[in-house]
Amino acid sequence: MVRNISDPVQNKELNQTAAGNWGSAIYKAFGFYTSYNGALAAWAIAAAE
Repeated sequence: MVRNISDPVQNKELNQTAAGNWGSAIYKAFGFYTSYNGALAAWAIAAAE
């Protein structure tokens, strides 16, 4: 499974607002690159099979 870096697995003990803000902050800072790396990883996994 490949996850986008702006959609990280969250700690269940983390406040919901903080968890949402964390993903938003990553996406705002790295935008295009978060999606690009996920797509590249998915392609690499598919090509290796």
